[in-house]
Amino acid sequence: MADMFGRHARVVCPDCSGSGSLIHAKDRCKKCKGAKLVEEKKPLDFWIERGMEDGDKIVLKGEADQEPNKETGDVIFIVDEQQHPVFTRLGGDLNATLKVSLEEALCGFSRIILKTLDGRGLSYTHKVEDKGIIRPKDVFKVSGEGMPLGKKSEERGDLYLDVEIEFPSDDWHMDRTRLDLLRSVLASASSIPLEGNQTNGALPNVVDEVELEKTDGGPFGDDAAGWETESDGESEGAQEQCTTQ
Repeated sequence: MADMFGRHARVVCPDCSGSGSLIHAKDRCKKCKGAKLVEEKKPLDFWIERGMEDGDKIVLKGEADQEPNKETGDVIFIVDEQQHPVFTRLGGDLNATLKVSLEEALCGFSRIILKTLDGRGLSYTHKVEDKGIIRPKDVFKVSGEGMPLGKKSEERGDLYLDVEIEFPSDDWHMDRTRLDLLRSVLASASSIPLEGNQTNGALPNVVDEVELEKTDGGPFGDDAAGWETESDGESEGAQEQCTTQ
């Protein structure tokens, strides 16, 4: 088509939509009216395989929008793994917190310690005479209780449990009998020797009584702004001379 200045421009034919052929009105589809396209909503079903990770893709072949005389594309879903309130995932392994009371840490226990993602309860018995007491920062591993390692594999990763010991409330010592009983069972704090670089192998001659204040360690190092010194009247390599008045 030419405009008033003699230039040519390409436009899509409004009758055939650029196909080069025209369908007579009597032969046109009543739904698309000859456009060869019908807009409709279609539900798409897909399966999330067990063990899939964040960023994995699910591809539905040939389910994208269709156009005449063109190959239909794919619909691609990308897995967005949400954070779980109990478990943290790293590959095929899972991590969670195992909370135990101070009594359980010292005396042992037998109970359900965790509910798995598939709803099972994990029971565990800890005997201190066989396995020792439980200490802060201990980590336990439960083999085979992690995530599936593939849709066709029966293998699973492992479950790691970080121990968190829950101490009693501050007012538990109000019962003096219980406090004295606990003190008689446990070793006295005064029996812990000073070792290593704390004493350089010998007890100090001068002892000062101090107070310990609880802190989260946040201010540590904040005041390290460097040293500032003042001259005391002496300098290296040269002796200061008297001033003549």
